[in-house]
Amino acid sequence: MNVGQRIANLRTDKNLSQAEFSKCIGVSQSTVGLWETDQRNIPTQTLVKVADFFNVSTDYLLGHKIEDKNNVDLRQVLRENSTMNFGGLELSDKDKEAITRVIGAMLGGD
Repeated sequence: MNVGQRIANLRTDKNLSQAEFSKCIGVSQSTVGLWETDQRNIPTQTLVKVADFFNVSTDYLLGHKIEDKNNVDLRQVLRENSTMNFGGLELSDKDKEAITRVIGAMLGGD
């Protein structure tokens, strides 16, 4: 999905016509139509205004995927960290393997 399609979807989700939306952000209806059909690029300042209007990020409008840097694979953490503890008790390799098996069984993994 491209920028124009995202704007068109957001606009129709709010039940706004191109004319209504164009008045809200201070551009002509034909400009909105050109954006939505990807016949004209949106200036950066206007892109920010559109993102603010729809309460989305400019990254969303541009189609950028934001990776969650806090998303970690617990299995990998248990394997790679040599020293771990739980409530002050140090976990042995055997403990970490048991934790991995229990979580795997609970989640239906291996």
